[in-house]
Amino acid sequence: MGERQGPPWVASPSQGNTQTTARTLIHTPNENLELPINLTGMPLDCGRKPEYPVRTPTHARGEHANSMQKDPRLGIEPRTFLLQGNIGGAISLGIHTILFLKLYSYKDVNLWCRELSTVKAKKLARSLSCPSPQHFKGGEQKVCYPGNLTIKDIYYFVFAPTLCYELNFPRSPKIRIHFLLRRLFEMLFFIQLLVGLTQQWMVPIIQSSMKPLKDMDLSRMTERLLRLAVPNHLLWLMFFYSFFHSSMNFTAELLRFGDRQFYNDWWNSETVTYFWQNWNIPVHKWCLRHFYKPLLRKGFSKIVSQSAVFFLSAFFHEYLVSVPLRMFRLWAFTGMMAQLPLAWFVGHFLRGNYGNAAVWMSIIIGQPFAVLMYVHDYYVMHYGNEAE
Repeated sequence: MGERQGPPWVASPSQGNTQTTARTLIHTPNENLELPINLTGMPLDCGRKPEYPVRTPTHARGEHANSMQKDPRLGIEPRTFLLQGNIGGAISLGIHTILFLKLYSYKDVNLWCRELSTVKAKKLARSLSCPSPQHFKGGEQKVCYPGNLTIKDIYYFVFAPTLCYELNFPRSPKIRIHFLLRRLFEMLFFIQLLVGLTQQWMVPIIQSSMKPLKDMDLSRMTERLLRLAVPNHLLWLMFFYSFFHSSMNFTAELLRFGDRQFYNDWWNSETVTYFWQNWNIPVHKWCLRHFYKPLLRKGFSKIVSQSAVFFLSAFFHEYLVSVPLRMFRLWAFTGMMAQLPLAWFVGHFLRGNYGNAAVWMSIIIGQPFAVLMYVHDYYVMHYGNEAE
C-alpha cells in the first residue's frame, strides 16, 4: 500500500504494483468538522469558486437578455425591486379609488332627487331613473326616491361595473352560463399571460436599461425605449381586453347588469379628445356627469372645464402610481397634462389617418417612457447605494 495522498477518505493506488488495492475509508470527527457537507443547500455548480463566475456571451456584452439572474452592476434582481409588494398596494388603492368615485356619484344622485322631491317633481330630469308609468314593462318593478335607499340597492351599485349611480339600472333577463364561462376563462388566461410576459420580456429589458439611464447614454436610452415599447404596448392591449371586456362583462353577466357599453372604437381615434372619450366609458361618463357639466353650470367655459377634467385625471394617474411606489415624481401627471397641447395640435393640424397615427404614437411611446422613468427613480431611491 503506497502512501496515502489527499483527504483521509480517498485511497491512492499502490506504487510499483499494477493491481488496484482496496480502498481504505477513514473518518475522524475532526475531519468532518473541518470539511462539512451540506447536501440540502449544495448548489448545482459545486466546486466552482464564487469569485470566478462563468462568463456567458451576454455577460461579455454587459447585457442580460432573458435570464433573471442577479446583475452585478445593479446589485439586485429586477423582480425584487419591481414586484416588491407594490402590485398589491396598487390593486388595493385602485379598489378604494373606484369605491370613492361610486360613493360620490351615489351622493350626487340622491341629492338631486331630494332637491327635486322638495319641489314636487314627477320625473327625474337628469336620467330615466324614475320613468313615467308608460315606460314600465310587464312585471318589471321601478323605484323612485326615497325607495332606493336600501342596503341591497347600494351593495348592488358597489359591485356593478359602472361608476354612475342610477335608481333603476337596465337589467338583462337571465344569466348566460356559456357566456360567463368564456369570460372567466379569458380572465384566467390573460392574467397568466400578462404575468409571464412581464417577467420574461419586460423585466429583462428594464434591467438592461438601468445602466444607460445612469450613464445618460442617449443613444442606448433611445434603443432601450424602443425595445420596451413593443412588449409594453402588447401588454397594455392585453390588459385592456382582459379588464374592459372580459372582467367587466363577467361581472355584468353575473349581476344581470344590462348596460354593457364599457368602451367604443377608440382604436379609430383621429383626435386625442375622441380617444379619451371612448377608451374608458365608465370613467368618461363619471367625469362628464359629476365634474364637467357641474363646472359648466357654474359659469366656467368649455376650455377651462376640459382642462380641469384633464387635471383631475392627471391627479388620479399620479396618485395611483406614486402612493404604491412611495415616491413622488410627477411623470404620470406630466404625461396626462401633456395631452392638452397634443390634443390641440392634432385637432388643428392633423386629419384622418395622420391624426390616428399621432394618437397611436403617443400611446406606444409615451407609456414605456413613463415606465422607464418610474423604474429608474425607484431603483435609485431604494438601491442606488447598494449598486455603488
